[in-house]
Amino acid sequence: MNELQEAVLDTLMVADQIGHEIREPGPLRLAARALHAAGLLGHTDAAQVAREPGAFLGFPPVLCTAVEAATRTIRSLDDCRKLTITLFSEIPPRRETPRPSSADTIAIVRWSLERVPALSPGLPKPADEAFAALDRFLDGKAPRETDLDRLTAGLETAIDRVPPANGEFTAGRLALHAHYFALCALLRHRRGEEPTDNACRVTRDVARLIGMVEGVAGAIPYCLGLARKVGL
Repeated sequence: MNELQEAVLDTLMVADQIGHEIREPGPLRLAARALHAAGLLGHTDAAQVAREPGAFLGFPPVLCTAVEAATRTIRSLDDCRKLTITLFSEIPPRRETPRPSSADTIAIVRWSLERVPALSPGLPKPADEAFAALDRFLDGKAPRETDLDRLTAGLETAIDRVPPANGEFTAGRLALHAHYFALCALLRHRRGEEPTDNACRVTRDVARLIGMVEGVAGAIPYCLGLARKVGL
């Protein structure tokens, strides 16, 4: 265990609040603040640490988004603590942040979507077609933009048909949004543009879905697996 890891774990073990995207402090902000308070980030401004915690933990955006999103749908403080302590026990903070290539980012998106059908069974055909388009791309068969536009439009229609949520989220809408943003990421990659923002939306919605359906038991292996996929 390195000193960065020890500082974070000591804080997480006694924290009386571990929040999520809208309930502060989120787990990553809490961890980055612990490093700052321990004097392990040099003369870095505390406000900057709060704004960009992932950068000071050495975690890429697709992982940061997933961790914060999982704690959005895992409501229990003890379960949020278990997720974050397990994550930082296995993946210590580091000085340098891995930067997956654009093509690797699409592979991460596809890997994330593998989990979705079991969490939201009976997805409509456009979701299957979106996943197949990712497979073809990874097999070296780049889809045409017109095909991606058609698939994206089909997913938009499918999303509109999902009944409104009684609570904050519905499994079906999260599942379809993940596929929709996966196509947006693929389209940006095909155009030579950066796909990370849309990839983050995929890992966000998959993590929310896992947290809602499987709780911490599913969120831990997903976040750890994602960390390994991004090079941690």
